[in-house]
Amino acid sequence: FTIANGATTAIDGLEIRGAAGGVNNAGNLTFANDLLDANTGAGLANSGTLSVSDSTISGNGGGIVNSGTVSISNSTISGNNHSSNGGGISNSGTINITNCTIANNNAANKNNGTGNGGGIYNGGSAVITLTGATVTGNSAVSGGGIFNGGTLTATNSTLSGNTAQTGGGGILNTGTLTLANSTITGDSAQKSGGGIANSGSLALTASTISNDTSQRSAAA
Repeated sequence: FTIANGATTAIDGLEIRGAAGGVNNAGNLTFANDLLDANTGAGLANSGTLSVSDSTISGNGGGIVNSGTVSISNSTISGNNHSSNGGGISNSGTINITNCTIANNNAANKNNGTGNGGGIYNGGSAVITLTGATVTGNSAVSGGGIFNGGTLTATNSTLSGNTAQTGGGGILNTGTLTLANSTITGDSAQKSGGGIANSGSLALTASTISNDTSQRSAAA
């Protein structure tokens, strides 16, 4: 299903299951009350402007791949698997996420041992804002919950039970990361930073980091 550049489209109540890919948007798309499930390619690929609400994107070959502008609310992105970066969401544009669950996604390439951001991959110039989000049970080689190389702000959000084979069970940050009134708990990494592995800029306000584990260095 493709929306061309310049087109304006509203989709409500659509189900796409078991296809080669879900929806490819280069225009202006409003996507509500929809289900994208078990597609071999990405559930949603966006290079235009996309609004997603009250929808489920699950079991695809990557949940959302974005190079445009996206807002997501009251939706679930779960059980997606990508052999590179961003099992649930791979972002090189701008995304606002509100009251969403991003769960049990995976980013890993078994052939070469790479894969960043099981739940969310946020690239070098990309921007993501999380408000009231839950990122849980995701896995990757690095950055089990989130890999952030761009700018990411999380407010009133929870990361829990995410795992990384190397660093950053909850978050691996090489960019600019701001956490406010958020909780990172029960995440794990085999090497470093069970909760957060940080080599970028990190600001924490009124947040909790607890019960995260790593085998080789400090859990946080």
